[in-house]
Amino acid sequence: MKKLFNLLAIVPVIFSSLALVNVSALETAEAGEGESLIVDEEVQDDFYVAADNMLTIKRNIGGDLFASGADVTVQEQVGGDVYIAGGSITLEKPIMGDVFVAGGNVTINESIAGSVYVASGMVDINGAVYEDVMVFAGQVKLNGQVYDDVRVFSGLAEIKQDVQGDVIAFAGNVNLDGDVGGDVHIGAGNANVKSGYIGGDLVTYNNTQLDLSEDTVVSGERIEKTTSAEKDMNFPGLAELSFVSFVWKFVWNLVQGVGLILLAFLVYKLAPVKFERALMQLKNAEQQLKSFGVGCLVFPLGILVSIFLLISVVGWPILGLLLALAFIAKTLTTVFVGTKVGILILKPLKLKRPVLFGIIAGILLVQLLTAIPFIGGAVEFLVFFVGIGAIVRAQYFKYKESKGARKGNRSGDRNDSTKNKKALVKSKVKK
Repeated sequence: MKKLFNLLAIVPVIFSSLALVNVSALETAEAGEGESLIVDEEVQDDFYVAADNMLTIKRNIGGDLFASGADVTVQEQVGGDVYIAGGSITLEKPIMGDVFVAGGNVTINESIAGSVYVASGMVDINGAVYEDVMVFAGQVKLNGQVYDDVRVFSGLAEIKQDVQGDVIAFAGNVNLDGDVGGDVHIGAGNANVKSGYIGGDLVTYNNTQLDLSEDTVVSGERIEKTTSAEKDMNFPGLAELSFVSFVWKFVWNLVQGVGLILLAFLVYKLAPVKFERALMQLKNAEQQLKSFGVGCLVFPLGILVSIFLLISVVGWPILGLLLALAFIAKTLTTVFVGTKVGILILKPLKLKRPVLFGIIAGILLVQLLTAIPFIGGAVEFLVFFVGIGAIVRAQYFKYKESKGARKGNRSGDRNDSTKNKKALVKSKVKK
């Protein structure tokens, strides 16, 4: 169990590992705005590619692959690791390294020589994985054999093939059909276990409703646990936090992170000027401090206005609109602050699209930091107030610019009118 928490502790590093990659030898490709891209030339080295729409890779990649797009399909072998963010991601050929992907739908149809780390809405793994599998998703279907450990955190988890290591599954529902060489740990509402053989202990957490087949042979012990994280994990300082709630906090934040990444892409695509204007309020320490101060002023003011509208009764429709705007603003705080954090992390890489990868790395990092007990609360506090301040300041400067433009237009109109009158008078005098 300590191994699980060690892995959870390094998840931020896993999904932010793009910031640590040596890009001195990267080959790059980039599609134009709104265009699809097909890579049909073999690449011997690491390869970076970004497309706004569909991306299809039809030739071998000799090194690592870094890719993003609305729909990403890899149709040939990759010799190194794979890092992909997109709406829909499909891997059709063997990957010789590790796989790190975040997307709406992820499908892996061939073998993976290394480990697989996925954050997604739906995941289908149909090929063999020769090292670990770690998945954070709404739904997971594991149809390929795994030669090491499996760790799944999802709404629905289905493990159909054999796992030679341990299985750790925390989900709403778990279906385990394959044999397991090590221990099995399940925390779920319902668990259906039809494995022929379990080589270690079978452990369930927090009143999991277990349906265990009579034909299943459990080599170790059958254990039921409802315990604290400190007692079970020897994890100092978390006595009041249950193991399941701690894990689910990570799961929920990662699922939210994927949604926020997609939202950030949408906002950046549809309103790039407003997106950049908000980031300008976070460009350096001075601007960030100003945004934090404005956020600290606006928040209590918003509460006072809400109380007044609530008491007034007639102001309820306005209160509803205000609460809706507050919810949207709260969501966008993580988008803007996370993006800025990601841009700063990736700055040494000098990528052609720093905002694109900044969105991915930054939002995931912020989401994972907010899941850490005690530290997470402080991070949420800072992100919220700095983000709210940045949004308010961006709107204020937009208002000033538009007001100045209107004044300029009115002044220009008055000047034109004066010139026309003078011209008219001169023409009459001449006559």
